[in-house]
Amino acid sequence: MSLKSSKLDLATVLMGVCILGATIPTSVWAQSGGTIERVLKYEEPKFLAGRIYARDRKELLFKFERKAARSGSRLNVIREYTYPDGRLAARERVVYEEDELVSFELEEFQIGARGAAKISPAPNNSKKKIIFFEYKRDSGKKPKQ
Repeated sequence: MSLKSSKLDLATVLMGVCILGATIPTSVWAQSGGTIERVLKYEEPKFLAGRIYARDRKELLFKFERKAARSGSRLNVIREYTYPDGRLAARERVVYEEDELVSFELEEFQIGARGAAKISPAPNNSKKKIIFFEYKRDSGKKPKQ
């Protein structure tokens, strides 16, 4: 068997696992401190780091980090994008309650803007959700290069 056909066979197996995993509902459970808790949908990975390159894949544009911290059924996630020299370009803060999005905040330091979306139950129907959006750009601030 050639290396090329091995990769194809592995790709076929992985595709089958992905399709199978998407069709069978599963729950993941973790034990901590003597109690067993369900792992929340967006809890993993608790830490993720990466790099974002230009299209030519030679020029590093940003570094990326994601950190997730859980307290009970609440999950707080912070994603930060920094320039190669370490200066902060953007930050996202996301809050989930169980597996439901509660809020999203974005700070765009490169253009001096910030925004937020907060999700709340509708006043007359708690099964429906309302999203409150806010976005503003500091008009007196020059974009950072």
